[in-house]
Amino acid sequence: MSILASLSVQEQQFLEAFQQALENDQFDRLILSQYKGELQQLEKMTLRVIYLHEQKVLSCLYRYKTQDVTKNYPFTEALSQVTDLLACCKQANLMTTTEELQLKKNKKKAMLTRSKNKAPIKSQAEQGHDRVKQRYVDQDSGFLQHLGITDPQGQVIPSMARKWKQINKFVEIFSNALGQITAPQQGLRVVDFGSGKGYLTCALYDYMQKHGQTPWVTGVELNPKMVEFCQNVADQSQFGQLDFFQGGCPHLCAGTSRCDDCLTCL
Repeated sequence: MSILASLSVQEQQFLEAFQQALENDQFDRLILSQYKGELQQLEKMTLRVIYLHEQKVLSCLYRYKTQDVTKNYPFTEALSQVTDLLACCKQANLMTTTEELQLKKNKKKAMLTRSKNKAPIKSQAEQGHDRVKQRYVDQDSGFLQHLGITDPQGQVIPSMARKWKQINKFVEIFSNALGQITAPQQGLRVVDFGSGKGYLTCALYDYMQKHGQTPWVTGVELNPKMVEFCQNVADQSQFGQLDFFQGGCPHLCAGTSRCDDCLTCL
């Protein structure tokens, strides 16, 4: 028996609303929580529509206790992926441009409620290019909280709105450059001079990691307090190949006049 056939009437109605929202360009986001499946330490999943190579895909941010993982699915697989995930979750919230649906399940029954949006959300077509730009960095990414860009609910702190726009613009520019090069098998090495508080450095690492790259990123900064702060953020975000150093080259060439490996000493 297929998973779809084993679902309750309420779950099937929820999935129909999800599929309809995608087809009619009314989908805003889907949050699946209280996961009870086989993936260890998975807390919730947030799904949005993004553009990759000028094609719409369904992007799913898997939030674990210690890290975030993003996977992208073509629209042809969207319903089957969400169906599988929904079967393992006790709660689901679907936000469309006109309404919100909430599905809650327990051992005995499933409850589906609908409520109209007080302020209708613009469709993807209406939001246009601005919506696409905002998706270069996922607002739910944990490193943004550690940097003080977002609050625990994943909302941008008002005083950090300009920094949030700067981060997205930087990653947008970087993504275009990244698409024009072929990364070596051992991974791409990036050195950021004057990394400051690490906003752009962390965003760059996060983007590369979520888009199939094996990043090796080094932030170089003169201020020792900022170096300590940034390294703490990298450690808390589980960015295992992101390191911050004070001053000159962190490699074996330190103190020499030339670094043939990373060019830091030139």
